[in-house]
Amino acid sequence: MALRVNEYLIIETWNGEGYSYKNDASILKTEDTAKRIAENSVAKILKEVNLSVNLTLTSIDLINLIEYCSVEDSGSIMILPYLKQYGVMIKCEINEYTIFNTKEEYDNAYKEAVELADPKDYQLGDMFIHAHKDDYSRQFKILRP
Repeated sequence: MALRVNEYLIIETWNGEGYSYKNDASILKTEDTAKRIAENSVAKILKEVNLSVNLTLTSIDLINLIEYCSVEDSGSIMILPYLKQYGVMIKCEINEYTIFNTKEEYDNAYKEAVELADPKDYQLGDMFIHAHKDDYSRQFKILRP
């Protein structure tokens, strides 16, 4: 009997000195359960940040959220069912994310971020946009074409 392959959307937010480049959104195909992925994520966080970090693991329906906070670092790892979502935007300084189901939603949010950006700090096609007008950098990721 073949094991069932599950698809998850994994969103990682990392906030702290030198960590923002690790923000990511990806699709994971695995036979593991969301609980097992969460356990592996906790190990990853402990390896990356100060070991005195306080971890909070919550599970809401099919959503698994791991949040962490230490003196200088904070972030989260969200484990969601992958339902063919189009893309994700992460607000880096506050560990928030928005999921877009359609290309149109994604493009509108991207356009809004560009309008908030300083033209000196932005080049067309950048996936990391520092928005000077509201102090939140945004990182974009397309999950499917």
